[in-house]
Amino acid sequence: MGRPAVSLSEGDRTPPRVHLRRASVEDSPTELDLKRLNWAPLRLTLIWLVGTYVAFLLGPLATQMTNLGKTTTFIVATIVAFTLGYRWSLSGNLKRVEKQTPHPGLTSGGRAAIATSALWFLVFGVASLANYGAASFGDILNSIQHPADSYAAKFTVYQQQIAESTVSRPIQLVVLFGALSAPAIPLATIFWRHLGSGLKTLTLAGVGSYVMYFLFIGTNKGLGDVSLLFAFGIGIRIAHDRRDPNRRQLNRRLAKTMVAVGAVAFLAFMANSQADRAQKFGTTELVKGNSVVAAVLGDRLATGVSAVTFYPTHGYLGLSKDLDTEFEWAGGLGASPALASYKTQYLGGTNPYEKSYPARTEVRTGWPAGLYWSTMYPWLASDLTFPGTIAFCFILGALTARLWLESIISRDLISIILLSQIAILILYIPANNQLFLSRQTALGTITLLGIYFYMSVRRSVAEKSWTSK
Repeated sequence: MGRPAVSLSEGDRTPPRVHLRRASVEDSPTELDLKRLNWAPLRLTLIWLVGTYVAFLLGPLATQMTNLGKTTTFIVATIVAFTLGYRWSLSGNLKRVEKQTPHPGLTSGGRAAIATSALWFLVFGVASLANYGAASFGDILNSIQHPADSYAAKFTVYQQQIAESTVSRPIQLVVLFGALSAPAIPLATIFWRHLGSGLKTLTLAGVGSYVMYFLFIGTNKGLGDVSLLFAFGIGIRIAHDRRDPNRRQLNRRLAKTMVAVGAVAFLAFMANSQADRAQKFGTTELVKGNSVVAAVLGDRLATGVSAVTFYPTHGYLGLSKDLDTEFEWAGGLGASPALASYKTQYLGGTNPYEKSYPARTEVRTGWPAGLYWSTMYPWLASDLTFPGTIAFCFILGALTARLWLESIISRDLISIILLSQIAILILYIPANNQLFLSRQTALGTITLLGIYFYMSVRRSVAEKSWTSK
């Protein structure tokens, strides 16, 4: 048995608002509906991974590969391993999770997590804007209009900070507490109608300042993460409603429309900024737009669209080069440049990054590890070998299925938070080992994993104690 039954939060008993509706008999999920829901993350992952690799094979960079068979075999093996891990975990955890009593909703602890996380975003956003010279809202607007200039200026400021050994104490603080970046967006999206006006305002202010910072430095990463976490929260909320028709139902059509509009807006912004960046840095030929697209959108936007496609696909060419590089163990930290930098800073010696596959492949072939991507796999293989990376994909699939079941059935908050970060990791598989590139995300991921497994052990011990009585 799991936690004692607890009634749903007060918000579930209040009259429905405009964007919510009561469930009808037709809303009751069938067994087939629930099975499809359980497999949803695997379907989306397969569509993404297979789709990006096929897009790469159909693009111009594929002609530069010298080991098509080896690269394709490896990619197929990782996808199969992820699938097998997901299937194994789903069958092994489904009955266990179904015995657990669903989480009661947004408790005081959940509200505290959102508030603390929103404060983290606010401190990060305001401190970063000040750090990079944003003196007014007008500066931010000007940066939005000239994203390539803003992107270039970011590196100038960064190099100046290194030369002058400038340290921002607020930034150091938010880096150490990187795990606090995870709860606000997914939890606030799922439980938005349960938040008071003060907490809503704080959340919008925090996330807004975070977004403003990335707009100011002309970088798409933060905007993409916010968009993904918002879509993730909508998906979890829809899954909750689908499994429990007695809940006040979210208007799924409206929610999906919001996600779609947000995705289109982000991709349009990214296409514009990438076109501007290609023109400024002279990389237009590398991402030259398709002639058909150019006829419809014009040469500039066609270049931007091509650059957006280039982003999640060109890493496969880097991977193909890494697969031809000899293995040299990176000492256990090659998968994470962030953790490797800590080792060098405090313990000295050779930076493990120099022994990573991407770094050594750059020396061997000239493929720039700091400029272009090589997928997530070579980073992991720097410590695990490529066969070990295939095994890691099995574990990743198993963890994804477990977290998904705990998120949609038992509605466990820490599972939802950790799964949102796994979603980011999976999205960036064709690019890099995203969660372990920066100190903030590396420390945050390690912290969340520690909390999750600690809570899982406690729950398991409590359940065994309860059933033995």
